[in-house]
Amino acid sequence: MNEDNLEKFIKSHRSQLDRLSPPLDLWSKIEQQLPEDRAATRSIDFRTLMIAASMLIIMGVGIIMGLSINQNVESRSGDMAEIQDAEEFYTQRVSNKLHELKAMGVEHDDFREDLDQLDEVYIELKAELEGLPSGNSEIVLQALIQNYKAKILLLERIQARLTDSSETLNITKMKNDENIEI
Repeated sequence: MNEDNLEKFIKSHRSQLDRLSPPLDLWSKIEQQLPEDRAATRSIDFRTLMIAASMLIIMGVGIIMGLSINQNVESRSGDMAEIQDAEEFYTQRVSNKLHELKAMGVEHDDFREDLDQLDEVYIELKAELEGLPSGNSEIVLQALIQNYKAKILLLERIQARLTDSSETLNITKMKNDENIEI
């Protein structure tokens, strides 16, 4: 309803309204009332926005790296526990085999060179393991275990050869004893 009244008013007073026009210097007066350096105001706001965005990105990257490092530390400690367990187990087995061989009269010096080579490889693998990022240690861990298994296999072969040769000696001795009795 107001529009109808406004429309009626404009139609009835159209001739009076058309005569009025804004002064020519109106726009220059409006410009004078505006702040002088609007572009600088916008760039400051834009700079502030850019600084805030940069800080947000830096903080986000920092948080992500912190979480990643934390996961690596947790994973590394899990890897280290697994390595310690494997070392304890296989060290005990190697020690037992060495005691068995010693009980059989075998000197440690007879196969020391072979064990020293395996120990050198083990030290190299251990150094490599420490340089690896967490999660990539599975292959090196398997190589460490294979190294221990190789030591045990070496000691078992020596033990088997001694057992075979002592059985051969016993059989030969028994045959000699039988030959004497006949």
